[in-house]
Amino acid sequence: MNLLRNISCVCLLANYLTAQQVELSAGFAQKLAAASMEWVTPLDADYKDVYVLKNDLQSYDFAIRSRKEKLEIRYIIQPYQENDLTAHIPHIQFIRMLTHLATNEQEAVIAIHDVSEEDLSWFHADWGKSAFFKLKDGFSGFVECRLLSLYKEEKGMAHVLFVYQQPTVALDNRFYALQFK
Repeated sequence: MNLLRNISCVCLLANYLTAQQVELSAGFAQKLAAASMEWVTPLDADYKDVYVLKNDLQSYDFAIRSRKEKLEIRYIIQPYQENDLTAHIPHIQFIRMLTHLATNEQEAVIAIHDVSEEDLSWFHADWGKSAFFKLKDGFSGFVECRLLSLYKEEKGMAHVLFVYQQPTVALDNRFYALQFK
């Protein structure tokens, strides 16, 4: 009986330590709170928070990476600001982000998808789009991106950037990266 209890304690400790590999920055936590959002912590695949690099192309608030899944996820949270003229026009913010990050190569393809009503319900969002595209040089060591943009009236806008070399099932597994409260 004691052996079983000790094994259970070791397993629980291992799960706890794995879950603690990602630590939210204070600034990111504040932006999540300001936009009434919750971040979904990936508990598997050895995700770790990574240093947010200064980037002239596009700044971001927080990032995590899994070497196992060969995926980095970058988050940009824009809490609602009443004086922002585009605050109520999420499709403009989405297209602006997309054209800012996508390559300008002649042969490049951009695939844009609506977020389904079922997924919008899970995200507690009023609007959402997703896009697949090749990144401009200089934003990341990865070449491809899946952009998920979510909007909730008078709460804000969130952009989640899944950057990778080759698409894997991890893109779908990590799609539910955050949600509005």
